[in-house]
Amino acid sequence: MKRKTFNIQLFADDEVIENTPTEQVEGTPTTTNAEGEDEPNFEDGSQDDENTEEPKKNEKNQKNDASNTNNANAQKRLELKAKREKEKEERRIAEEQKKREREITLKAYKDATGSLNRFTNEPIEDEDDVEEYKIMLQLEKEGKDPIEDYPKYIKEQRRKERLEEQKKLDEQRSLNEKMEQEKIEFDKLYGDGALEKAFSDEEFIKFAKDMIDEGTTPRTAYKYFLNYKKEKENINNEIEAKAQDLAIEKDARRQASSGSLSGGNMSRPKTINELSDEEFRALQERALQH
Repeated sequence: MKRKTFNIQLFADDEVIENTPTEQVEGTPTTTNAEGEDEPNFEDGSQDDENTEEPKKNEKNQKNDASNTNNANAQKRLELKAKREKEKEERRIAEEQKKREREITLKAYKDATGSLNRFTNEPIEDEDDVEEYKIMLQLEKEGKDPIEDYPKYIKEQRRKERLEEQKKLDEQRSLNEKMEQEKIEFDKLYGDGALEKAFSDEEFIKFAKDMIDEGTTPRTAYKYFLNYKKEKENINNEIEAKAQDLAIEKDARRQASSGSLSGGNMSRPKTINELSDEEFRALQERALQH
């Protein structure tokens, strides 16, 4: 909708008053100039929109990043839950299998003995009775008295088990002390928390597992690993450099050939980053053959 406004001009010399109608779109903001005239104001805040556009964009990106992180965390939780459920099911199956095996063993001894321990004339009713009967059979085979020598045998077995358990505890304590010292030395060489970071690196674990299992310290294994990575990087760089040289040489020959036919108009050769995957692999193979 348009409305008419009037610009009033005063001429002091002849005292003539001129009213000139102009058209203005209703709703358009106006300002008053030095002569007292209304002028449309087109400063509609577009500059402010430009100023706020970037923060809004950053905010949107941050929300997207947060959403992606949440989705990734949710996926990890689902995977962890599925892994735990699978492990739980595997444990249940293993326990059921052991239970069935014990039941079969018990039934076999009952059937073989008529459910009676011939040394004690007591019934065989459960796994403990089966274990007692097996020990007495072993004592008999060794020429010992299954009844008289049984208590001594049990005492010796308990002593042996206790010594073995103590040995395991001592070995574990020694291992813990060594690992603590290894962590201190490792972090001195490679920085605080370096040992934990190393053992969270799947590539290092795959590289060093067999060495560590055979007694190599993580410190030494990690030194070998760093040397391996450096050598691997050098080899890759050498392959890429050779491939780059071959690409330039091949392109130069092609351009020279086409240039002689087209009056010498030659384009620059492709760089390594401009090669297709197929071209790069072909050049790698050629480079390895040189």
